[in-house]
Amino acid sequence: MENNGKPIIDKLVFKVIPEETTRLMELESGNVHILRDITANVLLQLQDNEDIEIYSAESTRLGYLAYACDKEPFNDIRVRRAINHAINKEEIIKYVFRDTAQPAYGYLPPKLKDEYYPKSEEESYEYDVEKAKELLREAGYGDGLKLTLAAENSTEYSRLAEVIQDQLKEIGIEVDIQLYDSSSYAAMLKEGKQELFLRQYSWPNADILDWFLLSSQMPYPNHSRWNDPKTDELIQKAATMPTWEERALAYHDVQKHLIEQAVWAPIYIPNHSIAVRKEVKNFKHHPWMIQYNDGIDLE
Repeated sequence: MENNGKPIIDKLVFKVIPEETTRLMELESGNVHILRDITANVLLQLQDNEDIEIYSAESTRLGYLAYACDKEPFNDIRVRRAINHAINKEEIIKYVFRDTAQPAYGYLPPKLKDEYYPKSEEESYEYDVEKAKELLREAGYGDGLKLTLAAENSTEYSRLAEVIQDQLKEIGIEVDIQLYDSSSYAAMLKEGKQELFLRQYSWPNADILDWFLLSSQMPYPNHSRWNDPKTDELIQKAATMPTWEERALAYHDVQKHLIEQAVWAPIYIPNHSIAVRKEVKNFKHHPWMIQYNDGIDLE
């Protein structure tokens, strides 16, 4: 921190504005000074606005397609691997995120340099429609599947769901999209009604894998319903390592196992993008939070 004294700002007002168009209007009119987590669509609309500066950098976020792993057909690893092979990440990055994201290959974002498994891309599932069809045939689903895909009701998630719907259709999986508001979505996952579903997390270390994938966290936040003794053993070993270096290497083993088991289909790592009005002075970009106490001021 550059500012070791009192925060300069006397008062902060946080506004929750669900509708994307309204958020944009509030920023452009000056009623909002900092807009967090801007989408690719908003980013394009703001890029020529001289009153607003965009801060964008690699993030600690990861977006993925998940399954209810204790339900058929997702309890068959061949189906999970088939879906992984069916996802064309490059197409998603280009058409959904307008090149404001990077492909995800593992279960942590590369921004977590020590803990990120460096062989994630090498050992992940390349886009291969024929391989995906072959795996479905081996699993007994050569005639196809009908599944539901759940997502939060936002412009970005609905567009992502539609692209995934089209991609899975190529391997014989017919998908019905179901959109939820945030509270209803969490309630649905807690009740265990999910089949396929889209999620995104942001976290600064590997502990997020404990949160989402330990069997003791079922049914929520382990909404993938992943109950696997080896995963539990590997995570517990990593979490109790005596040094940071040993801990990081042990979490590499966790990620290697998760990739092999195709517990999720990692898809994208969105850039951390923030729009800031020119009245805001001394703003500093941080990969996962805004530091209002480090000398930030309002003109």
